[in-house]
Amino acid sequence: MFHSFLRPGQGFQYFTVLSRQGGVTATGRPVAEKFTPVGEFTGIMMRASQGDVSQWKATEQWKQDGHPVLYKIIQRGIGASVKPGDMLELMDRKFYVLGTHNPAGLGHFCIYFAHDKSFLSCAK
Repeated sequence: MFHSFLRPGQGFQYFTVLSRQGGVTATGRPVAEKFTPVGEFTGIMMRASQGDVSQWKATEQWKQDGHPVLYKIIQRGIGASVKPGDMLELMDRKFYVLGTHNPAGLGHFCIYFAHDKSFLSCAK
């Protein structure tokens, strides 16, 4: 365990992973269902600086799509598998995952680049 001086709300928090499940109608057309919970993990959320985000190739695509990366959520340890397009829920806030990064390739930590989507009605 490590010791640090954190203010309330800055420590590890529980995130719920919401994934969009697909389905097929009776006529065979594919449809996207609602977001359903598929797992949870503990992580620390922080604001992303442009220096953190500019090193990834997908940054220009995110800017063109109008989805700036505002937050980094760092997961410690192996847990829920989160992929781009999933939603992370923290209490009443929802974050749309734009990209993931495994810094060492060992699975000890995982960084999720996210955008705050708590104001959208489709995220509920």
